[in-house]
Amino acid sequence: MTVRIPPSLKWMITKRARLLGEIAAGEKLLREFVELKEKHLQVMRHDLNIIDSTIRMHEIPIDPERIHPIRVQVRGRRFKYGDMSRSILNCLMKFHPDPVATTEVALFLASKLALDPFSAEFPEYGPVQNFV
Repeated sequence: MTVRIPPSLKWMITKRARLLGEIAAGEKLLREFVELKEKHLQVMRHDLNIIDSTIRMHEIPIDPERIHPIRVQVRGRRFKYGDMSRSILNCLMKFHPDPVATTEVALFLASKLALDPFSAEFPEYGPVQNFV
């Protein structure tokens, strides 16, 4: 004897099966990405060790551990092509005819990107009084 499944229940069963399939595929992609990223990091660490060894062999004594990392630009915070020039010109027009300091232009651009130059993300600027 066969049991007829109502269409609404069949739809939910099918939907659940599809979601499980998508989750499994996503987890597989994530595992592959993590493995690839780990291999990439191993290569970068190896390159870093070679560079450190080379720096230590130089006649000028430099401790590679004292070299600070350069902050990598976060995607999505960049200006599109030509937008930075337009923003700088807008800043200069805003203060026209008064002269504008580089700090004021930098703060204006930071506000356009919704950045806080005094946050922990930009420690090189130090306390507020040193920046302004």
